[in-house]
Amino acid sequence: MASSNNLPNNQLEELIRELKTIKDTIRKSNSIWKYVYVSSAMRTVWLAAGIFATLISGAFYLAINKYGSYNAVPAGLKWVLYIFLSLFILIIGAMKILRIMKSVRKVKSDATLYNLIDEIYTARTIPVMLSFLIAIILSLVFLSYREIPQYIPSILAILFGLLCNAFMNIFYLDELPVCGDWLLLTGFLSLFLSNTINPLLAVIITFGAGFILTYFASLFFTKKKVDSDG
Repeated sequence: MASSNNLPNNQLEELIRELKTIKDTIRKSNSIWKYVYVSSAMRTVWLAAGIFATLISGAFYLAINKYGSYNAVPAGLKWVLYIFLSLFILIIGAMKILRIMKSVRKVKSDATLYNLIDEIYTARTIPVMLSFLIAIILSLVFLSYREIPQYIPSILAILFGLLCNAFMNIFYLDELPVCGDWLLLTGFLSLFLSNTINPLLAVIITFGAGFILTYFASLFFTKKKVDSDG
């Protein structure tokens, strides 16, 4: 068999391109999430999200109860609550990115934010995300059009519960089914009780309690993993 030294330049270049293609295919088929322990990175995020969701929803609930209706709540107080809500979303988002990047760099020291985005938005995840995004937007439009906004927390909880379960085998988070099943269960429960339960309390029961429960589930699965490895 002829050695690579005897190959013509065009055949050698073609061989190099094929090897590069094979290498890229192998790299893409082996998701970095198999090697990054995301649970430890997300644990604090779950807890913070659960606490903030409970506090913000509780604050809105108390304000509406005190003044009799949402429209009667002073504009200044509404602004303060919405500013806190915006800060909460920004803080949770930044915390999630920073903590996941820290975990990723333990496996790949030169990883960048672009690499992280490239690993999240793949051919496997984009169709799933797009489907749920369409379902969420159309659900919100429908409920607003029908003037039944009290169903929004329940419907969102159900959709996000399905999304969590769909992503379990993509991001390899053992606690995701716990979060997903909790959101599904409490989402349907609050949907059936929508005429008797305040939507803000539904947010606390579904997302607030669900994220906090996921934090404890993460602790449990981490301890289980440590015990099995030890």
